[in-house]
Amino acid sequence: MNNTILEKMLFIDIETTTQHPSISECTDEKFKEIFRRRFAKEIAELGEEEAYNVKGPIYPEIGKIICISIGMIKLKSPDLGQFFTKSFVGTEQEILAGLLSLRQIVDWDKPGPVDAKCILSGHNLLNFDIPYIAKRIIINKFKLPAIFNLMGKKPWDIKHVIDTKELWKMGVFDGASNSALDTLSWAFGIQSPKDDISGKDVKDVYWKTGDIPRIATYCEKDIFSQAEVYINMIGSDLKIVR
Repeated sequence: MNNTILEKMLFIDIETTTQHPSISECTDEKFKEIFRRRFAKEIAELGEEEAYNVKGPIYPEIGKIICISIGMIKLKSPDLGQFFTKSFVGTEQEILAGLLSLRQIVDWDKPGPVDAKCILSGHNLLNFDIPYIAKRIIINKFKLPAIFNLMGKKPWDIKHVIDTKELWKMGVFDGASNSALDTLSWAFGIQSPKDDISGKDVKDVYWKTGDIPRIATYCEKDIFSQAEVYINMIGSDLKIVR
């Protein structure tokens, strides 16, 4: 197995939360109107605050990004790689500006495995991370780079993304084929990235403790696990260390 392709992969993961600590603390009446109309069923089932806790972080129109972590592999030998990580935190505009400043390693305007400097890689990128990043870039009035612009693209047109969640479906497209990163980590004997917090805890950590370094550490564990999962999927003997 030629491991050099791994050096072109940019592993990426985001952490998101609500725009307000709670829906009751939101003073934007239009925001609350939109939320209540869009999630009327969930509000009826869970109550308004819990529905906001559950749905608020995962919809880019009403949520926000609080951390983006990226990782890359540098081969030290044919069977050993060093995994380098970087996290962007701060205001959402600072986070996005930091990500978009990486032109020395990413050619944002050439989204393809042949002419691009990198291939975006991760777990559930196509259905969550990339669309979320793209929409928040637009909402924050940055220029949307081609590498994140999936508007109107068919799955077979997207050649610059490796999504381990999609790969693991093995061509089967039903709910039973959706495997979480934590599940695949366990299946491959990889240490779980959820050994401290998981995605459902991020909102409380952010709003109640403000412990951003803890969130960034969790996000970096996720991308390291993503890399290890992909290496196992392709049958490579490469060992990566941080």
